[in-house]
Order: sequence, then structure tokens, then C-alpha cells
Amino acid sequence: MTPIKALLLVIIASSFCVATRGTPLANGVKYGNKFFCFTGFTQCPSGIEQCIKTERECDGVEDCPDGSDEGTWCAYFDCPSAGRYYCPSGANFCMNITDANGSQRHPYRDAYKYYLCDGVRDCADGSDEDPGFCATYDCVANVSHVAFTTEFYGSVPTRVRCPGPDTKKNGGCALKLCDGVAECAGGSDESDKLCQQRGCARSSGVNTLFQCRSGRCIDWNLICDGNPDCPHGDDEGSWCATAECPNPYERVKCTGGDNQTCIRKASLCDGVRDCPAWTDEVGCDFFECFYGHCPSGVCSLQAMSLCNGIRECQDGSDEDPDFCRTYNCSAGMRKCKDGRQCIWDWSLCDGQQDCLDGSDEDPDSCASQEACPRTKIQCPGQATTCIYPSSICDGIEDCLDGSDENATFCASKEAERMMEAGFRIRCKNGTGTEIISGSYCDGKEDCADGGDENESFCKSYTCRPEMVKCYGTWCLPGGRCDGVRDCPDGSDEAGCGRVSAPLPPSAPPAIPLVGRAPSSSP
Repeated sequence: MTPIKALLLVIIASSFCVATRGTPLANGVKYGNKFFCFTGFTQCPSGIEQCIKTERECDGVEDCPDGSDEGTWCAYFDCPSAGRYYCPSGANFCMNITDANGSQRHPYRDAYKYYLCDGVRDCADGSDEDPGFCATYDCVANVSHVAFTTEFYGSVPTRVRCPGPDTKKNGGCALKLCDGVAECAGGSDESDKLCQQRGCARSSGVNTLFQCRSGRCIDWNLICDGNPDCPHGDDEGSWCATAECPNPYERVKCTGGDNQTCIRKASLCDGVRDCPAWTDEVGCDFFECFYGHCPSGVCSLQAMSLCNGIRECQDGSDEDPDFCRTYNCSAGMRKCKDGRQCIWDWSLCDGQQDCLDGSDEDPDSCASQEACPRTKIQCPGQATTCIYPSSICDGIEDCLDGSDENATFCASKEAERMMEAGFRIRCKNGTGTEIISGSYCDGKEDCADGGDENESFCKSYTCRPEMVKCYGTWCLPGGRCDGVRDCPDGSDEAGCGRVSAPLPPSAPPAIPLVGRAPSSSP
């Protein structure tokens, strides 16, 4: 290689490093020479600097670029310990019960049976919806399964077997029959014949469904919307002229000659034709929008926050880059580095990427002592993200590097002061120490032995910043020389260089303590 070519390569490499410095890595961030995954993500088993959603590990689909999240690695993966389920086929992967956005499809995470034979493939091999398996699966009874090591909560709704020529052999299960949602193969749970015999399902004793003449059940909100949903179109027609719109708080009749059609109030003056003759887009110059005006002047279709990274206006004007760069964020929010998005102050450096450009989790910015919002503290380890004081040494890793639960750190004075900010203290017990809710030297015994109010300990104890020491012993809310007498004897305002009212005698009053007198330091 010639010297000139070598020099060119160095320049190109240097330019690349400068261009990519601070660029967020895939679902993670690098502090020094160590890479950490954002909260809710796990690093690819091969060790490459790439993280995937925890629920996508060993689900039969390769998410890591090198495929290391599947294959031989999964032969040793314990699905129940991760709060997930083995697929009925017994293959070395777990069910993935999340939707395209990574959210759980149902809130019943502890209900294995709820996801079996529900018409949605949660296993990569489809074994949870296999016709042979579902033909013998009991929708009502629980199936035998490896128990979770993690406890989950939530009641499980009762399901029924899908109707068919032979219900004992007909595979599949439905939450309800004739509820307007087809869950069974071929829609047998919503067939006109079945629903004509049974009537539409009811929810909490209130009918939220409309039954067509054919027997079919549709959502009540679909009537009189200008689009026939019943086979014979009987959910629309002249009768809608005198019928009240469903959910009148959110829906309204179109104005003008044809007043049969109901539309969402949010659809008025949104720049889209919903009513005949465009009557919903007439007289909009002084119209008060249901959810407020978009920057373009049309109405928003939903509750709107400008420049939050989520498109909420039909025309996208609420997230227009040119508009957002000149937009002043609301109180309690700040701009991302690219100027195109506003995020809440409390979401800065929290181990989750909120800015599309990743600037809210930039390591250089998060290393600053001023990076954390007022209600949070900086993690003690290398990954200097921000957590709430109450999260220190609580048995759950909140810092990306787990430093908030490090045993050496939790035994330190630094951890003790951090815990105090979250109103948690150490107490002596028979075997050592324990951490409980409470405060030192506030006149209330929190420890069983009263050590948190021991007089000799409290004389040398430094009160928290938002408190002031009275009589050289007790801590009360207030501040030294702030112009407000917080101590009963006014000693917190003595010697402050201002004329004050005469002070009462300096003898300390009896500080009421709960329990017996303290006898030892914590």
C-alpha cells in the first residue's frame, strides 16, 4: 500500500468516527469500552453490540444480525424463568405473545391457555394453533405446564370451544360467541345462523352490539356511519335520521340536507371529507376543534402533543421538522439535539431512548452531574443513567450496569445518603442490618431498637439538604437563614445578620418519640 493510500484510509476512518460519535447504537449505548442495553432489551448472546427485545429471545425468529438469539443457544434457555411459555411442540423456543409494537396482545400474561388455539400464531412453528393439538385442547381447563418462577397477576376470562359440526373435535377457542369479533376458523363463532339463535353477547349487562336482520352482530358504533356493515345494509338507512348517534359525546350527526350520517366529533374540520357534500368541512375558520388545532390549521384527530415524535394530525403538521425546530417545548420538557422533538425532563438519561436521534441517552451528556432531573440521582457505576432514590439497593437492578444493587456500593455511606433522599434507612436487627422506610433523627422511631433517633448518633448526623438541625440534634423541614423560623427556639435564624424577634429560651423541648427511648445508633 502506498503512503498516499494509507493516509487517505486514515482520513476516511477518522471522518467516519467523527460522524458516528454520539450516534445511538442499536437499542443500547456505549460508556467507555463497555456496551449496555437499554431497559427492556438484552444483548445478543454472541456479544456483538446489538440488543433485542427480551421477549424476542429464543422465539424461533432470528432478531440478532448473526442469528445468535436462536439455535443452539436456546437449548439451554429457560422460558418459565423468563416469564414466558414453551411452545406445545416442545421445540427449543418460547411463545412470543407481543404485537408488532412489542406490547402484549392481552393483559393476561400468566394465562397460558388464553393464547392457545386463539387463531393467532404465537409459536414460530404454529404449534399453538396446530389443528391436531387444538382438536384435543380443552378451552376451559388449565393445561399442564412448567410453572413460572415470577409471579404475575390478573384474572383470566373463561373461553368456549368454537362451534362446528362436531364441537368435541372442532379445534379452536373463542373468548365469546357472537361478540362481533371472529376468533374461530371460518368465523363460525360469528355465523348469522348461530347469532340469530343466541342473540348478541352482552358486556356488563349493557348491549354494545347491534344485531342485523340476518343475525350478524356488529359494533354499535358502526350504525349510521354511512357504510353498510350488515349483509342487507339495515344498519344504515332513513331510520338513522331520527336515531341518536351512538356515543353522543364523541359522535355527531352531519349537518345539511342529509342528516342520517354520524361521524366522530374529532373528524369535523380535519381536512378530510366525512359527510355528504363536505358539510363537515364548512365554516371551519372559527371552529373550535374537539382536540385542538394542528399547526396547519386543521383539527387534530386525537389528543395532541406537538413535536413529541408521534404523528397525531392527519397531515403530519404536528411533527413537521421545520415547525418543530422553531417550536418552544412546553414546561417540563426539552428539545432533543436535532431540534425536532420534545421529551419530558424526567425521561433524560433513564436508560430508555426517547429521542429519535438518541441524544437523550448520549453518554457524554449523561455523565454530567446536572443531567439528572431534580427528583432523580445518578447511578454510581460506569453507566451514569438516572434513577429515583427509592430504587437504590431495593433488590431490582435499575441502572443499566446494575451498579445500584452492587453489594459493596449498598454497604457504603454514599448509598446510605442516596437512600435517605428516598426516605429509606438502615436498622440493626438480630443478624445484621435491614433497610426500611423512614428517616434519621426526625423525632419518630422507625427502627425497632430506636437507633435511628439515638441522641449521640443524631448530634453527629448531617441532616438532609431540605432539613435544618435544631438544638444540635433533631432534623426538621426547613433551611438555615432562609428568613423562616423552623426550629422552635429560632436557632436556625440566629446569627444570620438580620434583626429578628426575641427568641424563646434555648432549652430544647421534649421531642416526642414513638416507642421507648433510643439506646443505640443505627
